[in-house]
Formats: sequence, C-alpha cells, structure tokens
Amino acid sequence: MLKKQQTELRDFGQRSGLKVYPVSIGAMRLPADEQEAIALMRMAMDAGMVYIDTSRGYADSEIKVGKSLKDGYRDKAILSTKWSPWNLKVQDDDDTSADCTYKRIIESMERLGVEYLDFYQIWSINNSEHYAQATKSGGMLDGIRRAVDEGLVGHIGFTTHDTPENISRYLDEADWCEAILCTHNIMDQTYSPVLAKAHRKGIATIVMNPIAGGMLAEDSSLLSQAVRETLGGDDVVEAG
Repeated sequence: MLKKQQTELRDFGQRSGLKVYPVSIGAMRLPADEQEAIALMRMAMDAGMVYIDTSRGYADSEIKVGKSLKDGYRDKAILSTKWSPWNLKVQDDDDTSADCTYKRIIESMERLGVEYLDFYQIWSINNSEHYAQATKSGGMLDGIRRAVDEGLVGHIGFTTHDTPENISRYLDEADWCEAILCTHNIMDQTYSPVLAKAHRKGIATIVMNPIAGGMLAEDSSLLSQAVRETLGGDDVVEAG
C-alpha cells in the first residue's frame, strides 16, 4: 500500500487556481492487464496523486484511466490529456486546424468516459514551426479555446522538448498557457531556466523523467537526492 503523501497541497501555478500534491501519475506505461492498471491508478489516487497525465497517443491509456475514474474517483482527479498531429495522426487527414483539434478533444473525452477535462495540452511543441502551427489563427489553440468556451476543458498547457531559448520565447508570448511539461532531474537540468521563468509567470510546472527513466532508482542515495531536489522546485513530478 502507498502511504498518503505527507506534505501539504501546493499551488499548481498561479494562473490555474488549482492545488495539487507534488507527486502525480504519468499514465504512459500502465500495466497491460486492465484490472491491474485500474487498481494501480486508484491506489495512487488514494495516496494523493491527483494530477493524471495521459494522451491519445498512449495506446489504450485513456481507456484504462477512464475506467479507473469511475466509482467516484473522477472527483479526486485533475485530469489532463494531450494530442498533436505531428505526434499522432488518428486519421490520415489530421492536421493542426481548430476543427481537427476539437474533434480529437471530444474523442479523448469519449475514450476517458468523462464530461470534462481539467487540462488539455498541445503535445510536444518541439520547434518553432510546431508553435506557429499550434497558435496560428484557426489552429490548434483555437480548437482548445472552443472546448474551454463550451465548458469541456478547464485549462490549457503544452509539453515540450524544444530548446530552452525557444521555450522561453513561447512563455513570453503564451498568455494562454497555464501549465508546461518538460524533462528535469538531477542528471539533466537543461530546462532549469525555463522552469524558473514559468514559476515567475504563474505557470504550473510538471516534470517528466524525475528519476531519469529509472536510472536514479538503482541507488537509494541517488533516489533520495533526486526526489528531494525535484520536489523542492517544481509544482508536480510525474511518477510512471
């Protein structure tokens, strides 16, 4: 059994107005067995891991996450999913248009079996062209904004592996952004300046790979240091 997180809720940035415990659920690699995945998700939520990150591109993750949210668990969760056509073409004609993005949002909600998403993120803005295509008039951002206006999505963010310089520029321009997800751990602190800037702007920060894909978990002293340092500066770290 996981112990309830022995820490206080923290602000999930200032723009979102949400509060979270610092360890969250990354749902990319859930167990293949559905019942095992549901049990694991619920055990994590019972332990205080309320922020859940999934994606249309994570195989059947959305479906398993959705089933884990039944029986009252949806009310415990801050649910986020994501998509982009450069990462996954569900249909051959998928593009960066607002209409296509809106359609993918509705599809994810159906797969998850939910009536709303707390967050929807533009998945992997990894270069300037991605950013331009996502934020152009009639582009992905407009499709997400339509869902926000209709009460289907609460907040907007993006994930990235772009250069720190590019991301810094995006943060200056993106007054719509309420959360950013990028890599950060004691072995790779490339994005430290980006995370600091996001904090100053009130943008929630979520870090992936906090234990470097498991490498830092092989040594207990390194694991302790990784957890201590990562939890110290970021709003949420993803487990999983």
